[in-house]
Amino acid sequence: MDDEDRLLPQEKQAITGLSVIFALRMLGLFLVLPVFSLYANEIAGASPALIGLSLGAYGLTQALFQVPFGALSDRFGRKPMIVIGLFIFAAGSLVAAEARSILILLLGRLLQGTGAINSVVVAMIADSTRENVRTRGMASIGISIGLSFAIGIITGPIIAGQFGVPVLFWLMVLFAIIAIPFLLLVVPTANRTIHHEDAEITTALVVGVLKNRNLLRLNYGMFIVQASLTSVFLVIPFLLREHLAESSLWKIYVPMTLLGMLFMVPTTIFAEKYGKMKEMIFLGTGLMGIGFLGFLFFPGLFWLTIVALFCYFTGFNILEPILPSLTSKYSDPATRGTAMGFFNMSQSLGAFSGGAIGGILLNQSHEAIFVTMILLIGIWALVTAGMRMPQKKLVVAEPVLQTGEEP
Repeated sequence: MDDEDRLLPQEKQAITGLSVIFALRMLGLFLVLPVFSLYANEIAGASPALIGLSLGAYGLTQALFQVPFGALSDRFGRKPMIVIGLFIFAAGSLVAAEARSILILLLGRLLQGTGAINSVVVAMIADSTRENVRTRGMASIGISIGLSFAIGIITGPIIAGQFGVPVLFWLMVLFAIIAIPFLLLVVPTANRTIHHEDAEITTALVVGVLKNRNLLRLNYGMFIVQASLTSVFLVIPFLLREHLAESSLWKIYVPMTLLGMLFMVPTTIFAEKYGKMKEMIFLGTGLMGIGFLGFLFFPGLFWLTIVALFCYFTGFNILEPILPSLTSKYSDPATRGTAMGFFNMSQSLGAFSGGAIGGILLNQSHEAIFVTMILLIGIWALVTAGMRMPQKKLVVAEPVLQTGEEP
């Protein structure tokens, strides 16, 4: 590696520090994801529609406030906006922890998403790194999200089973409070704050990006992936609870998560090295579709439901790194920040829609949700068939940052 491609000490410190802050924030959100619907169902005023809306509400405000936070950080500085966002996130977590009605829980979740610092963290990494090493900084954030997801999904049910779900929200408050002095004292302040087209949404480039059909297909794909994830965690805990105590749900989530991650790495490498992106997308969507078919036809058969769950999460983990990687490949450095910005907004809106629409359909039946997701996944498969893969030779790439990963 040439000297100019090595990370400088200050760059390493900034990347590591910001990755820790990102991980702390996302870990709290992922901790509550697998147990949220069961907990919300016991709160005063709960209904299927309000449970789903509360589960996905974070994604709505995350999508709405991502761009304003990024723009304000260009003007007033990165650290002040990250601190404000963390305070808002902590306040929302506190409201959710103390919620005694479903409407207050919904308010807390909306407030959590309002502290939308993801775009600001990305911009601060761009401020703190040279262009030729910036991808490694983004990859570090992406890795921190993946690890937070795995740890959260595995440990959330265990902690909730021992101490109750409100403790998970209090942990979010604690993580946000810890992150603030860590940001101010450990993460170095960049020498300058400028707008980076390769890391932030640029207004002048929006129209061009939205005209790119391949990028629109990928945005729809990530929308469906996140909508399906939220709908799964809305419904499946109720199905599993018929056969397994809530405190024992981790026995399902641990192997499910580990197996999904086991498939993620080799399929990503295979897709990148041999140019098999479309094939891996079809594999991922197919496995997700098989999972929902299993949920639909075998809801009362415990082990077949588990097999369906494994199929779904394997497909999910195959798609999760490939879609953002393709988004990066379809955009040049000048438009990459705008393309990834809309991709991440699609991700957040998918998480919201999966909860909100899923909650409405849940008023009818579990089956209504599963049929809807099967249809949407089928449309995604048809949309993918029309995609043209990037013409340049694909090489093994570092993970691409996703900034809206929580439903």
